Amino acid sequence: MEDLLFDAKSRLLDYIWGYSALGMYKDAISECKKLIRLDPKDPYSFIELGLCYEDQGKIEKAVRWYRYVIKRFPESSKAYINLGYIFETYKKRNDM
Repeated sequence: MEDLLFDAKSRLLDYIWGYSALGMYKDAISECKKLIRLDPKDPYSFIELGLCYEDQGKIEKAVRWYRYVIKRFPESSKAYINLGYIFETYKKRNDM
């Protein structure tokens, strides 16, 4: 059963990364939402959505998703790192 979930998630991640690389962000975001529905207990599914928004240049949406992940999954260090990167790179703040 876990192998099927892993395979399905891997396939969706391939689609997400491919669409993002091609600049097809609506399709990438759609696949992210499928990934979240497939495994809503995995913080990395939500982080992937934040990354898609960040790649698209929708920084405020990415910030909202990373903050959501931090509230829902406080043990997920990747969300803190991504949020800090956004604040340093886009907002020119080093205090986060």
